[in-house]
Amino acid sequence: DITDPNINHRIDYDETALCLSVEQVVYPKTAKNKDDQWLYVVNQGQYRQGIRIEKCVTPTNPPQSCSFTEGFPIGYKTECRQKHIYRRLLALNEDGKTITDSFQLPSCCACIVVHDSALRSRVGSISKKESQTHQNNVTKIN
Repeated sequence: DITDPNINHRIDYDETALCLSVEQVVYPKTAKNKDDQWLYVVNQGQYRQGIRIEKCVTPTNPPQSCSFTEGFPIGYKTECRQKHIYRRLLALNEDGKTITDSFQLPSCCACIVVHDSALRSRVGSISKKESQTHQNNVTKIN
């Protein structure tokens, strides 16, 4: 049997990802380094630098909700968020000389839980007076 070399099948059959993503190997021609500068990456002829990346399939602006997240407490929501990692690659500096530098590349699509501040503003916050009244009532019960 020939095994499918496709790297998209890394999750076991009984597992489901919370955020849809696509994995691929890229050979970048340019990339942004740790100093936020775009440099040419050496990637031609016999010198090829393939990097495995994973990108969120759904747009992250505005953020998409993760799958299977019913039942989270009120005031919290989930978002699929693109994560990055720094990889060292051979590149060309401004003078055309080869250097090794760190470049930011997409590494995974993560499901994160965030406090929903929009919900809090819609529901409203408890004033100090209401909080004190509530505290007094709790004290009286005890």
